Amino acid sequence: MMDFKDYDVRAYRPDAAPAVTDLINLVFKAGGGHGGHTVAEIEDVLNNEVKDLAADTLVVTDAEGKLAAAALVPLPPDGGHRVELIGGVHSDRRGAGIGRHLLA
Repeated sequence: MMDFKDYDVRAYRPDAAPAVTDLINLVFKAGGGHGGHTVAEIEDVLNNEVKDLAADTLVVTDAEGKLAAAALVPLPPDGGHRVELIGGVHSDRRGAGIGRHLLA
């Protein structure tokens, strides 16, 4: 596992919405998705689909405050047992072990 001493790892806070939106769009585009999400859409997911921001989100920033990765875990649908993970690692940070930390 990588050493995170050079990163700030914390729960999502509303001030991170623009950076998290940009990251999610970058990750979706890299995976062949449309990548046209807005800040309002991401805030809606966080406010209405994520139960506990402290327990169900992670935001990783580097020493300069640039977002390196984010992870959001929405609740499954009513009566469902599906697990959905939203987020990813910025393309310039891939291969550093950050994704393994997000999923741990």
